[in-house]
Amino acid sequence: MVLGGMLFVKLSKIDKVLINYLLEEDLDFLAYIMSPFHALGLDAYLFEISKTYHKKLKGVIVITPHSKDGIIITKKHVRAIKFADVKLIFISPFLKRGIFYSFKDAFIKLKAFLNLNLQSIKNRNKSPLSIVSVMEIKPYLVKIFSSYRVLKKYNPKFVIIDEGGGTYLGNKIQKAIKEYDKNLRFKKLKRYNFTNPFQYIFTALDKKITSYLKNTFEIEKRFLLKEDVRGELLPNYPIIDAYKKVLDIYRNTPELNTQIKSIIITTQPFVEYNQIEISDYLRIIKELIRVLNRKYSILLKPHPREDIKKYDDIVKKEGIVLLPKEILLEEILSLGNIKLVIGAVTTTLLTSKLIYNIPSISIANVLLKYTKDPLLQVSILQFNEKFKNMIIFIDNFSLIDELI
Repeated sequence: MVLGGMLFVKLSKIDKVLINYLLEEDLDFLAYIMSPFHALGLDAYLFEISKTYHKKLKGVIVITPHSKDGIIITKKHVRAIKFADVKLIFISPFLKRGIFYSFKDAFIKLKAFLNLNLQSIKNRNKSPLSIVSVMEIKPYLVKIFSSYRVLKKYNPKFVIIDEGGGTYLGNKIQKAIKEYDKNLRFKKLKRYNFTNPFQYIFTALDKKITSYLKNTFEIEKRFLLKEDVRGELLPNYPIIDAYKKVLDIYRNTPELNTQIKSIIITTQPFVEYNQIEISDYLRIIKELIRVLNRKYSILLKPHPREDIKKYDDIVKKEGIVLLPKEILLEEILSLGNIKLVIGAVTTTLLTSKLIYNIPSISIANVLLKYTKDPLLQVSILQFNEKFKNMIIFIDNFSLIDELI
C-alpha cells in the first residue's frame, strides 16, 4: 500500500516482499531502522563504504514502527537517498499479531536457520550483502534466508549501528526498557496473551539463532564509543568522523541566526510517558530558561515523540526559539556558534561532545527529585554512571553560572 508516496507493507508480508527484491535486484545492503538517529548511523556507514568501493550502492531500508508512536522517520531523515539507489519500505504500525503469526514467524526463522547451517559447509562465491540493524543482532534478520535462492545468491555480512545512549547502558536498563515497551505495545494493540504456552519455545529458538549468528558470521560494530581493557568508554574516532562527514555534506537544517551565541535545551517525552507530571516538568524547564536567558539566546529542541503544544506558553512568554522536533539536533550543532547543550538522559548530550566538541550538561539529577517512575529512575542512575566522564551532571541550576 502506498500512502503519501511511501510504501507501507504489513508485517506479515514483509519477508516475501524483501525476498522478491533480493532475487529480482542485485542489492548491496538491507537495513532495518526506527529513529532519525538510526538513519544517521546508517547514512554514515553507507556513505563510507560507497567511497571505499567507489560505487553507487543499491539496497532496501526497512522503517520499523516505534512501539508507542508508530512511524517516526520520514524520507527527509534518510540522506542515503541522495547518494545511493534506495528503496524505502515502511512497516505498517500497530498491527495485531496473534498466535498464528507467532507460529508462522517461528517456522520461517527455523527454516532460514536450517538453510544457513546447510549452506555454511559449502563454498561461497556470492555477492556480498550488508545486513544492518541497530545495537544488536536480531533473530528476524535471518528470515530472508528462508529462501534458499537468496542464500545461494548472497554472502551476508552483519553490521550493527549505534542506538544512542541505550547502546552502552547495562543489562538492567535494557530489560527495563524492553518490558516497558512490551507493556505499551500490548496496551496499544489490546492484545491477549495467547502465545504464553509456546513462548519458551519461541524464545529458545531466538536465542539459538542469535548465538549462531554471533559465532558464525563477521559482525561489524559501528558505535560512537568503544570499551578499553578496563571497561571504560572511549571515543571511537573513525566512526565519529564518518558521522560528522555525512552531516557536513548532507544537511537538512532550518534557517537560524548563527551570529548569536546560543544554548540548546533538548527535551524528552517524560510527560507523554507519564514519568513526570506536566506541571513539574514545565516548571523545571521555565526555571532553567530564566537562569540561562540572562546571557544567551535559547533554542528549545523537542524530542520527535513529544507533544510540543505544552511549550506554547513558555515560547510566548520567555521569547525563546522552538526548533522543529523532526530535525536532528546534530544537524543544528553543525551550524556552529552553539555554546552549550543541556538535557537529561538524551543521546544528544553525547553526540554534541563527541562530534562537535560542544560541552553538555545533564539535569537528570534534578528530574530525579520529581519522578517515581522506575524506568526513568534506573535510566538516570545508569546514564550518570556510564557517562560521568563525558557529560557534566548538576543537582541544581545555581551551578550553571559557574560552568558558563
